[in-house]
Amino acid sequence: MSKSRRQPFQLAPGSSSLIGNFDWTGLGDDALGDMKVFAGATNPAELQQRQQAQVTIEVSAMLEAIQELDAFDVIELVRLRELPIVPVAALVHEHDGNGAAIELVALVCLARSARMVGRRPRSETEPHMVISELHSRSTRLLRLATFMHTAAAGGGTDALARLASEYQSYLVAVRKLQYESVQEKADAELFDQPQIDALLMRCLGFTYGDFKAVRSGIQERYSRILTALRDDTGNLVIRCQAEGREPTAEELVGFRESMSAFMFLPGDRAAFTATDIAQESGIDMSRVEAVLDAFSIEFRGATDAASVVADFLRGVNPLQKTCLVKDANGNYLMTGGQIGTDSFRTIAEAALKPDSKAWRRYDRIRAEVTERMALEAVGRVLKTPAAHANLKYLAPKEGAAPGVLNGACETPKATGNQTECDGLFLIDDVAICVEVKGRTIAEPARRGDRARLSTEIKAIFGDGARQARRLEDLILSNHGLWREDGTWLDLAVVREVRSIVVGLDFFGPLAVALGDLKRAGHLGDGSLPWIASLHDLEVIALVIDRPAEFLLYLRRRTDSGVATHFRGSDELDLFMLFLDGGLYVEEDPDEVRRLHPNAGPARDRDRKRYLQDARPTVVGTHTDPLDAWMYRREGSSPYEIDKPAFNTHPAAQEIVDFLQDGRKPGWFRFGADLLGLAGTAQTKIGDHLRHLVAQTRSDNRWHSMVQGYAGMWGYPMLFAGSVPESHTRRESAQKLRSYMAAKKHQMGSDRSLGLLIDNSSEIVEVVYMNAPAANDPELDALGELIGLRSVSDSNRPIPPSARRPTRRLRGKRSRRGKR
Repeated sequence: MSKSRRQPFQLAPGSSSLIGNFDWTGLGDDALGDMKVFAGATNPAELQQRQQAQVTIEVSAMLEAIQELDAFDVIELVRLRELPIVPVAALVHEHDGNGAAIELVALVCLARSARMVGRRPRSETEPHMVISELHSRSTRLLRLATFMHTAAAGGGTDALARLASEYQSYLVAVRKLQYESVQEKADAELFDQPQIDALLMRCLGFTYGDFKAVRSGIQERYSRILTALRDDTGNLVIRCQAEGREPTAEELVGFRESMSAFMFLPGDRAAFTATDIAQESGIDMSRVEAVLDAFSIEFRGATDAASVVADFLRGVNPLQKTCLVKDANGNYLMTGGQIGTDSFRTIAEAALKPDSKAWRRYDRIRAEVTERMALEAVGRVLKTPAAHANLKYLAPKEGAAPGVLNGACETPKATGNQTECDGLFLIDDVAICVEVKGRTIAEPARRGDRARLSTEIKAIFGDGARQARRLEDLILSNHGLWREDGTWLDLAVVREVRSIVVGLDFFGPLAVALGDLKRAGHLGDGSLPWIASLHDLEVIALVIDRPAEFLLYLRRRTDSGVATHFRGSDELDLFMLFLDGGLYVEEDPDEVRRLHPNAGPARDRDRKRYLQDARPTVVGTHTDPLDAWMYRREGSSPYEIDKPAFNTHPAAQEIVDFLQDGRKPGWFRFGADLLGLAGTAQTKIGDHLRHLVAQTRSDNRWHSMVQGYAGMWGYPMLFAGSVPESHTRRESAQKLRSYMAAKKHQMGSDRSLGLLIDNSSEIVEVVYMNAPAANDPELDALGELIGLRSVSDSNRPIPPSARRPTRRLRGKRSRRGKR
């Protein structure tokens, strides 16, 4: 855990806690007034009616503002207003652009019958004068939609309703859901292969390679023209200043034309035809036209703009996939990002589905590619390949307990049913089960259809969780598996099992709110898996430095109060909060005491911290450092920036790195234990180890230390022993082993790590004990022999008088030795 933890805050007593960065300016100038629009509404229909009234007002004003203007001029100017010149510029706090606003304004324009519907000559219009108004009105509508979706969730009492509301709001408002390099890698792995090329040509008329060439051609042409205009105007000013003269009449005409195309009437400058892109890309005209038509929509012919915007605000947004608008003369224009951003797979799958034969072939390839990429990404995080990919094993039949398929089962094939796990990783004494889902969330679910969303969640998250839990239960119950061929896979060394469900689609807030998913009944009973998109897993694999960090992240996300209480819109926000040390909820001290009665009594201050932490917490934006690093890595940012790293104390980090080097016993599981300690506990480790060595140098005697960290994930204990000159290393190691075995047994610890440290402060031996706690008369006798204090003496409460900083009330106590 970090050395200093960022604290959540509340806006009002009893409200959810907030942690992270929140764009309060995004609430507008009259947030309270906007919220009052929905005050007193008692049902979803009334909420929608009130929103529709505001949509009608705002859209009418927008239509009036643009009635004499060229739609292409308006869209391009709004695009320049809302999008940063380079992605990293969006991280500046003053940037208030909104990609969704571009699409909303573009849809208002497209509801007209043509690019221009007024009689005023284009050269006499001033579209730049209305951009500020369009920004204000479109962003207000986006805010109102967020407020309406929140109110429609039913006050937070219905878990599924809240999930649907948050997911719908996320898809309406958020753009660029993936980092460009990560998205391109996944799309290329899936689509850039001969088998898929043939399917795409049959159903779309172009290949993935054609699409990439066209996309690149559009962007290069746009950038080249814009850069030339900037340079021409800038060079003219510089030349005239250097020559000490005014521009000539001819130069002034050229300057005005360039400036007009640059930022006053930019529609024609930004527009392009299929011929332009065919020349730019070198791709056959028919394929260029096929790409452009697949990613564009045309003017609709006097459609009701208010209805179009109302649909947009509930998730019906054709521009989110297509990105281009097309006029009657075959001119195209970009709206938001480049074609295919977050949408190539969706467009391709929509074209392939009607052809059942093509779809079956694609679906098989999609499953294979997704599983391979997911296992490779997990392998990079763990620095360990999967021990078993596509593991076929036997599971109990419906209603049977896991124990029927234990190692003593004589008829495993008759007793169980064959099933499969996509991937099983075995690292030290930890197993990680991975299930992969290539399914894409259906459009009705994205638009807020709760019944369909429930179906999608069950098919992706629920099935994945059930499959992973089935394997987890077998490993923990039977310490092994029966494979399909009837051979036994011995997993007796496994002490901890974690599960991951990876999806090809992007999930946003759906996968973050594990508590809501469980309360809605979609994940079943038992342990929770970590649910993540392939994109987020790939990003985490780029950032994580130590496998133990990832194990700690799995624990925090799925098996702590974080899963119950934390919510947000992006898994990577929680990951970055984890790196910063804030993804933590204090454990219930009374529950810890119940699980580990020998660990000592629960304290009032721990109960207070637990009550402060165990409340709903909304995670804001934490990804700015990650964005800056990724933009630099992708080549779109000129700024040098360090890769985000886990914030931990050097004392713990050095031990974890030492254990990981050569994969010493306990390196993975106990490494996660050490990284998960509070900063104060990590500091004490370093202090105690230095004191241990100093004592041994001073008196040439064997010394030891022990620290216990009882919690909901077990009772790890850290031991250390010295190597005085009066002892051989073997003698010192034996003393450490004996002390560890006796003390671990006495305290009921499930795992202990021992470090043997010489007088030069070097760790010369590592001892790891992870046998489950059990009755053992021999260890009881060993404890008595070496003089361990009883548990009751060790955990005896301190009387109030001993806690006072004032003088003693009684006489002096005799000094006692303490092991």
